[in-house]
Amino acid sequence: MTKHIIKQENKKLKKKVGRFTKNTNIFLAGAVVGAFAFGAIQGLIRESRTKSDLETKVERVEDVNKYKGNKINYEYLYGMIKRYEGIRSKAYPDSRGILTVGVGFNLEKQGAKERIESLGLDYQAVCNKKQELSIGQIYTLMKEDVETAISDAKFYLGKDWHNLDSEAQEIIIDMSYNLGRDKLLDFKKLKEALRNRDYAEAAEEMRDSKWYSQTGFRAQELVLKMGNLD
Repeated sequence: MTKHIIKQENKKLKKKVGRFTKNTNIFLAGAVVGAFAFGAIQGLIRESRTKSDLETKVERVEDVNKYKGNKINYEYLYGMIKRYEGIRSKAYPDSRGILTVGVGFNLEKQGAKERIESLGLDYQAVCNKKQELSIGQIYTLMKEDVETAISDAKFYLGKDWHNLDSEAQEIIIDMSYNLGRDKLLDFKKLKEALRNRDYAEAAEEMRDSKWYSQTGFRAQELVLKMGNLD
């Protein structure tokens, strides 16, 4: 597909994304203020935020700063992942039927039981929806998964990682968070396009994948963002 056709495809998505994003941003503005000002995520987490919960959030932001060797906007990155994944204090099946909790934390993956129990939780009770996670526990899991996603994204691109625009890096980190390292490594043509800084071709390789057809709006928006990079 030529760059001209890709741009036409992106224009079709842009109106749809614009409407969705506007409505989503209005919703998120209220949700974020509610969550962090009053310590509750409406309909999901019904508990008061303690002083330690607030300190945990601040600690997470400070921890993120250690990655600022490159140009990524980590506050935006965390917000983007939360918007796509949602935040759930109780376990639920995701779109693929995988048991999930928090911000897209896969309860079925290797090591999940140990990580849940390290937070002082009963793994089976969490899986059976009999035990909820606190805000602090959710963000602990998310922080660890973001660190893994960053590491895997850097491994995927190797020495070419630092040649990417920061927005392209954020897109690949989000894909890494969503897919995991092994599935990200399957995107060989995408990697080649990124190494050449051909973002239009990279967007097309993202579009031409099972991930794109299965992931819905998240994939559509990421493809649009990638295709609009210079």
